[in-house]
Amino acid sequence: MPRRPSVEVSGGAGSWSRELSPRHAELLHLLAVHRAGRSAAGLAREVFGDPGRTVTVRAEMSRVRRYLGDLLEHRPYRFTESAEVEVLLPRGSG
Repeated sequence: MPRRPSVEVSGGAGSWSRELSPRHAELLHLLAVHRAGRSAAGLAREVFGDPGRTVTVRAEMSRVRRYLGDLLEHRPYRFTESAEVEVLLPRGSG
């Protein structure tokens, strides 16, 4: 059975995990690959092929920040420098 995309967080306050929607997984993957960050227009271009879809990206990133909080920064959107990020892809994916 294929596993759904998820995020796992470990820190001084404990550990937790959360299943992700495909869209949230895609956004977090882009931020993990591009540690310097991406603007809303840049994420919109990469996810939707349309840099004008910034309102949609901002809404989705707002939802992601509800559970990742202090691990994400904005302007541009990115993981904090102190966050250690590891991406595990399913076997057979590029």
